[in-house]
Amino acid sequence: MLAPGTLDPCLLTTPATLPVLPMKYFEMVDIVTSGTESAPVYDWQVGDRHYTLTPSTFTKWQLFPHEQTLNIDGEVAQHPFSRERLENERNALLYIARNTKIPVPRVLDLSDVDGVGCLTMEALHGAILINILDDGNEHLRPTEKATLKRNANSFMYDIVLPELRRLRSRNLGQLGDVVFPPPRVSAFDDRP
Repeated sequence: MLAPGTLDPCLLTTPATLPVLPMKYFEMVDIVTSGTESAPVYDWQVGDRHYTLTPSTFTKWQLFPHEQTLNIDGEVAQHPFSRERLENERNALLYIARNTKIPVPRVLDLSDVDGVGCLTMEALHGAILINILDDGNEHLRPTEKATLKRNANSFMYDIVLPELRRLRSRNLGQLGDVVFPPPRVSAFDDRP
């Protein structure tokens, strides 16, 4: 249970907040104006995904052809099961939302745009816990940082982990029809 006056740890780290990287890695691509308020739209690419964060949505994209990177041989890097991984993430979010009390972003859409798969979910706003607890953060007193860390740990150990432990399934693999290996395995597998 949270102590009165403390921050809800659900607001401390969410899948839809910017990753822990300096802001120079993110390109602000637009400003969205709604009524009298304006908010930035952020766009970035990491590995085999392209991400877009607006004030209300967070979208994960497969890479468009012009965004694909080259491997060390100068060939377009292959990302097997990229679309299936988006489907699996959607299925996992829906399953967790339906079967637990763990707060997860609401899935808005899984679709294709010009042949590229994208998963759009609601944007959850908050601060990333590591950024708050960083020693360079002068805005919080050590006692406040300790309280935030305690709340986050309590949330994980008292809510998230017990909820996940009680889930049971007779199926091996993902929540959909296709079972695919992790990238560290498929990188060494030459089968089609």
